[in-house]
Amino acid sequence: MENTLLFYSKTLVAFQRKITAEAKKILSQEMNICVKKKNFIYCHHLYPLNFTLFEHPNHLGYFNHYLFEIGINKLYILNTDKESLLNTIRHELAHYITFIIHGPNIQDHGTEFRKICKDYGWSKSVYRAKIAKESIKSTNNDLAKKIKKLLSLSLSKNYFEAQLATEKANQLLLKHHIEKDLLTEEDKYQFVVVRIFQQKQISTKLQTIAAILESFLVKPIMNHGKSTVYLEIFGKKEDVEIAKYTAHFLFHHLDKLWLMEKKNSPMLKGLAAKNSFFRGLACGYKQGIKKIQNKYSSMLIQQKNTLTQNIHLAYPSLKCTTISYIHDDKAAKKGIERGKRLKINKGLQDKSNKFFLIT
Repeated sequence: MENTLLFYSKTLVAFQRKITAEAKKILSQEMNICVKKKNFIYCHHLYPLNFTLFEHPNHLGYFNHYLFEIGINKLYILNTDKESLLNTIRHELAHYITFIIHGPNIQDHGTEFRKICKDYGWSKSVYRAKIAKESIKSTNNDLAKKIKKLLSLSLSKNYFEAQLATEKANQLLLKHHIEKDLLTEEDKYQFVVVRIFQQKQISTKLQTIAAILESFLVKPIMNHGKSTVYLEIFGKKEDVEIAKYTAHFLFHHLDKLWLMEKKNSPMLKGLAAKNSFFRGLACGYKQGIKKIQNKYSSMLIQQKNTLTQNIHLAYPSLKCTTISYIHDDKAAKKGIERGKRLKINKGLQDKSNKFFLIT
């Protein structure tokens, strides 16, 4: 689901492991499918078992067939109704198997999907997967309030009351795999990933946007899937939102800058010149903001180190790749000149904190 926020923290990663363990039980015990450490075998082929946690007002789960990824709404982390969670996992595994057998060009909850659910003996609650989100939210709020109240009582001047409250709070935290920080409005240990610009293959334009975003307080990542590639942005929620806005601004603005440069310099022609111009833009932009970065170098270094130390939460097996290309020196120099003067236009925010471009 493009533009959906994916969430990562030590608590959430622990919950991901719990979900994965439950999925393995369902695959082996209910579906009679052979499960390996991080994969399962279906019709003599090996398929990855990848789970992530996301936030969405209307969806409890999703299956992304490009990345072979199952998303589970992070609402479930505070939910005490285990069967609701298991039914959502079953529902998304059914989508996975339906895709393996029939491919992507069928109705989401059509005849093929219903047959898969029936074949495994699952009830309509799995096929429909219409679990009341409001009841989950209500349960979550009740649990959170209960733990917060106990944590508050743990500070009581009455020794016995404080001790009892601390024990009960810790029992609930351990039972539901919750860290205290998860109950605060702003979890300083929580990171997000947003996935944007799905394309069939990597482009220099996408690489240029990623290179410019390296100057922000985020980590841009190219995530390759089955005949597709996404630009993903990892970082703190507020920093990711700013970087996402910037990425969308650049996506439209880079082409405008290239057309302007071609008009001023008619000798620049062809894809190699365009790509070299884009790479030059990224290089020039980084040179142009160096003075600003130097002014806040200690803070930037600290925040970049925090990203580096926590990137494994979202990307435990991160790999670096290099790409060869044809270089046009004249176009690159023009790009550097433009990049040094590149300004990111400000955006407007509505009440929901969504950015709108001003171009």
